[in-house]
Formats: sequence, structure tokens, C-alpha cells
Amino acid sequence: MRGTGTGTGWLAVVLASGLVACGAQPPEQPRGVEDAVPPPPRMDFTAKSKVPVRLDMRATADGGRVAPFAGGYRVDVEFEGAATTRCAVSRGGIPEIAPGSSHEVALMCSNAVRLAEGGSRGFRLIEDGREVGSGVVLP
Repeated sequence: MRGTGTGTGWLAVVLASGLVACGAQPPEQPRGVEDAVPPPPRMDFTAKSKVPVRLDMRATADGGRVAPFAGGYRVDVEFEGAATTRCAVSRGGIPEIAPGSSHEVALMCSNAVRLAEGGSRGFRLIEDGREVGSGVVLP
């Protein structure tokens, strides 16, 4: 456009007019949708299913691991209000998880996990009898 200053606004007006002329309407929102309550967070996870978590690793100076971990890392996980179980950490696209870092990852546990009703969704990573990380199960 040579100096007209109208840009492409005219095209939007023409397209909108065409839609109205054809009887196109925006989709109606069903009644009650605005009042819909989201489903409750998941409380049960079967063995070997992915449990989405926010994982916070302790820094080495705070008693955490000395080295980062990559593939094949398995650790004892103590869920609040549940028994300790062995879990693998599925890192997704994260190359390694270093001491002192935080990431959203998934745990794949050898046993089924049932989170405490109405309680915390927290957990601790226990390695050689000491806590090396903690986190929370995501909804």
C-alpha cells in the first residue's frame, strides 16, 4: 500500500461482513459451563504409571547429592501419608538433574501410589537413608 495508511484493516472488515452475511455466529457457551467445577486432583496412580511432580533437589551443601543424575536413576520415594516405594525419575527432555535444581518431571513407581485424602501431595526422595530431594505431586 503506497501511503494510504489503511493497512490490512479493510480485509478484516470485508471478511467479517461476509461471515455475518452467511449467518455465521460465534459458538454459544452451554448453560452452566461458567459454573462448572474442575475435576478433583488425581489421588490414585497404578504401578508404573507416570506421576507428574514438581521435584526440588537439595543442594550438595544442604545434604543433597554430590553429582547430577541422568538416565536410569531410581530412588526410594516417601509419599506423605503413604508407604515408601521405589521410583524411577522420568526426566522428559531434561538432559540431567543437578543438586539444587527444580524441575517438573514424572515418577514411575514400582508399586501403586495412593495419596492421602485432603492432605498434602508432598513427597521426599530418600537415598542411602538421607533426604536428597522433595516435591509435590501435580494435579
